[in-house]
Amino acid sequence: MTDSELRDCIRQSQESGCRALFDTYFHYVYAIVHHILRDCAGREDVEECVMDVFMDVVRHFDTEHEGSVKAYIGTAAKRRAIDRYRTITSNGRHTVAMETEQLCTLPDRLRVEQSVESTEQNRILLTCVRALGEPDASIIIQKYFYDRNAAEIARVLGLSAAAVRMRCSRAMKRLEKLLSEKGSTL
Repeated sequence: MTDSELRDCIRQSQESGCRALFDTYFHYVYAIVHHILRDCAGREDVEECVMDVFMDVVRHFDTEHEGSVKAYIGTAAKRRAIDRYRTITSNGRHTVAMETEQLCTLPDRLRVEQSVESTEQNRILLTCVRALGEPDASIIIQKYFYDRNAAEIARVLGLSAAAVRMRCSRAMKRLEKLLSEKGSTL
């Protein structure tokens, strides 16, 4: 599929356009990400990074720009993989190649307790966010996990930006209350 065909497909239907973009460039993005992360990350980390690349591209892709789609995606993949590499290697985690050619990530002993505590806090937080119900849970997730503004969230959920801001404010107060009942804080 050519660049102009991809742009037209995205303009006509974002869902089918994103699918075409993914189908066309998946192997290309995977190769770039794998090349950068192969010595420090497992297959799941590589696949997660690839999905993050496509989320970034879909979120920021300009259908009016006439530049090369492949170059744009390649640059996005390289930057996201480098960021992931820096995150993994700065956490003090070390990788050991196994005989089965899989990678095993071993955390430093001092960070094991912090990791367990953080995982438990994340589980509690997600449970409380889900307890808010819809659309409040979606608003909180979009705003704080995907870093979207009120206008973007409003467009996705079919609400006004003012309604999103108001619901977010109220949902955060309810979330704080739920978390304090569970003995956790934001």
